[in-house]
Amino acid sequence: MATVNRPTASTTPSGQASRSGTAALDKAADVMSKADRMYDVAADAAQDTVRNLAEQGREARERAEEVAANASVALRRSLREQPMTTLAVAAVVGFVVGAMWKS
Repeated sequence: MATVNRPTASTTPSGQASRSGTAALDKAADVMSKADRMYDVAADAAQDTVRNLAEQGREARERAEEVAANASVALRRSLREQPMTTLAVAAVVGFVVGAMWKS
């Protein structure tokens, strides 16, 4: 009797399609995994940036409060020690601001 070679799953077109489909699924899973990692890295970087900006904002506010407090103390001292000079400076500042506002 003659021997008949039967095609196996690895040699049939459907077997090749099955391997190709599995390879495509594996590749898609790998791409998804890489995308997830990249998303996590980007999210962490964004959170770090937001934290840094918030901290810089707090520091700027604290410095502004300190400058305002120092200016207030200096203005009160100037009013007490040299009221006419303080009034003249205020008038000049008002004139300059008004001129800038107008143009």
